[in-house]
Amino acid sequence: MERLIFRCLMVAMLALSAGCGDYSGSTDSGDGSQDEADDGAQSPGAGGGDEPGGSDNDDDAEDTGGETPDADSGGDAGNDLVNGKDLYASQCQSCHGASGQGGVGPSLTSASSCPSCASFDTLWVRIRDTMPSSNPSSCDEACGRDVAAYIMNGFSTESPDGGGSDPDEPGSPDTPDEPDDPDAPDEPDEPGGPDMPDEPEPPAATCSVEFSYQSVWNTGFVADVTIRNFSGADVDGWAVEFTFPNNQLITNDWNTVLSQSGAVVRALPESYNSAIANNGSTSFGFQGTHDGISELPQDVRLDAPGCTTTAPPDGGGDTGGGEDEPVACGEVPAAPRLLRLLTRWEYERTVHDLTGLSGNFAENFPTEARIQGYDNNAKVALVTDRHVDEYVVAAEDIGERAVAERKSALLGCDPASDSNCARSFVEGFGRLAFRRPLTTQERDQYLELFDSSLSATFDEGMSLAIAAFLSSPQFLYRSETGVDIGNGRYRLGDYEIASSLSYLLWGSLPDEDLLQAADSGALREAEGRLAQTERMLADPRARERFADFATQWLGTGYLLGSFKDPEIFPGLTDEVRRAMVEELSRFVNHVAFDSTDGTLDELYSADYVFVNGPLRQYYGLPGSSTDANFVQQPADATRGGILGLGAVLASHAHSNESSPIKRGVFVRERLLCQDLPDPPPDVDTTPPGLDPTLTTRERFAQHTSDPNCAACHQYIDGTGFGLERYDGAGGYRTTENGLTIDDSGELVDREGFNTGTSDAFSGPLQLAEIVRQTEAARACVVQQYYRYSHGYVETGSDECALEEQLAEFADDDYSLRSLLFNTVAADEYILRRAGDNE
Repeated sequence: MERLIFRCLMVAMLALSAGCGDYSGSTDSGDGSQDEADDGAQSPGAGGGDEPGGSDNDDDAEDTGGETPDADSGGDAGNDLVNGKDLYASQCQSCHGASGQGGVGPSLTSASSCPSCASFDTLWVRIRDTMPSSNPSSCDEACGRDVAAYIMNGFSTESPDGGGSDPDEPGSPDTPDEPDDPDAPDEPDEPGGPDMPDEPEPPAATCSVEFSYQSVWNTGFVADVTIRNFSGADVDGWAVEFTFPNNQLITNDWNTVLSQSGAVVRALPESYNSAIANNGSTSFGFQGTHDGISELPQDVRLDAPGCTTTAPPDGGGDTGGGEDEPVACGEVPAAPRLLRLLTRWEYERTVHDLTGLSGNFAENFPTEARIQGYDNNAKVALVTDRHVDEYVVAAEDIGERAVAERKSALLGCDPASDSNCARSFVEGFGRLAFRRPLTTQERDQYLELFDSSLSATFDEGMSLAIAAFLSSPQFLYRSETGVDIGNGRYRLGDYEIASSLSYLLWGSLPDEDLLQAADSGALREAEGRLAQTERMLADPRARERFADFATQWLGTGYLLGSFKDPEIFPGLTDEVRRAMVEELSRFVNHVAFDSTDGTLDELYSADYVFVNGPLRQYYGLPGSSTDANFVQQPADATRGGILGLGAVLASHAHSNESSPIKRGVFVRERLLCQDLPDPPPDVDTTPPGLDPTLTTRERFAQHTSDPNCAACHQYIDGTGFGLERYDGAGGYRTTENGLTIDDSGELVDREGFNTGTSDAFSGPLQLAEIVRQTEAARACVVQQYYRYSHGYVETGSDECALEEQLAEFADDDYSLRSLLFNTVAADEYILRRAGDNE
């Protein structure tokens, strides 16, 4: 009966905490399956051209200064525009965006990013001669004219008045400008001229509204809208309206009273989020469907008393493009207030450090969703019914084992002779479990579990108390909510800082030294945090934690459990897999903590490896093949750096072959942080079939030479082909199917899409040399560690913090060790802003 009562209490308590992954109750969702998607799911497709010197400019088409073609320039204007729309959708849209807003290709809505868009005559010739870039000249004159007409008509199929340009419009191609009439009365000068004062500046923004997609898939999406108030006064009551551009249909919503009529959506507040305090914010979200395209609404409008928003160039409402734009850079803390649910990895290490027990206590917990590769994203870490059940089962098991195996070590007193033994245990164990001192009420509640009405013996009371501690949200979540210090800023409490440090550096709870530093307030200053970081990095747990970051950053976490065809790769034994995992850990930790260089450059260009006998034999390196000990030894021309690690190469490949697509996407997205667009829904993403007469490179080159694929695959294939001397299990080879491997490649636009660079290379060492010298790779490792350390994917609010950390990283010659120190020393590490739904 006592156990039943306990379980009911714990289930009820945990059920109340479900959904607390975000302090503000965010319902962001994610699906880790995308990180393990096949080649086609991760790689872009579809053709489309790209203008040199492109940029992401979202100005309207009329801002280009071009003119819509006459109706007789290519046939019936209405039909031309419809045909142009269809051609644009099939050949251009995947790179330039459905409304020309840009993507892999530049924006087509501004002459600054598309010089040819300045006039119809220059644009259609450009399209005819060079577009799509994957198959130039495949769009003939009629095609070029129709596509250009559609673009010049503002991506609309509605025929312009008169079928084309106004013949009386000055500058029309049909009518020369008329000379000035000397007898005509003077026209007033343009605003700002001598005859007319400048127009008044628009009022400064006092509020903002931001629309963003949290996730988009083939037929659906999850969106979030955030309203921020920095008007200087509280706001009471609001409404948000916008128009969907692509037949999106909302199917579910939260934190709002929402109505949709056709494409028009109107959102009103619930009773609990109608008021927005000064320097506060509120958010609502919804889920919906689309028919293959899901662009952002361009007319998001906020109606609230006392609120003025900054209008974008087209005169519409805020479009959600940049968070906190009206606020000076860095004025508002980057990170939001969060409650961070322990991951399975953190749970097991915390239990071990708390109780001294070892075991796979979290093996039945639900697997975390991986967002951008990381399993600790607080926005999607929600407690489900299954979590509750498994937490209670694990807590009961741990409580029983702890009393049976570790009672004396955990107690430190004799309950038979010390009447305060239970109280001492509850206070001491609770301080560690909750990472802070217990309140008087909490202490008394846990002491009640030792009462004879619930526990027949002291041991049973102790077991119940341990299980209750481990089932509490105070144990399962770690708080980063802070205390209000005014102006929309929250500073983490002393014990919150201690927990943040310990889980960042150890993946576990604070030790006594760290808790004492919290007691004294020493962690509020950077010097105190740096002193503790120096001490904690000497602990072996710090290396295990840094290896966990590297594993998630490099996407190698599934190596031990992934299937590799044993008939094709017989040498990839479980022993070799474990050695690859160990090699990655030893290598990244050596560079970060042991090397005299210790920089990001060394991570790419190291001329040594860490191997034991089985891995040495697998790599074909000289030395013993039976020695179980790992040693550092020189590498030959086939290995070295992260691009030569077996764990990386085997993880980014198929079960039966290598994959230039997976490996090219890995370099782009994980090492350069250049996210590639999803392929259009109608593109066949099935990898080419096996062919014993061709190499993998030859098969994939045929597959991706399709004009609908090549325009985007130029950023992938040329990179992945450079790693083709490694098979699907990371083994080195010189031939495939009796044919010589060609590992030459080309890294197109190394610093970002449409930056106009092209670097040829041969093999992984030359590829690594190019990548390591890019600014993109240096910024990317800062961005990746930021995601890992903060537990969410950065937004516009984080730009200042990322820029500052990148500058400090550069000042320290890109030392990996400094990356950790700079993170914890930054003021933003202990400051938070109001959560998105507060």
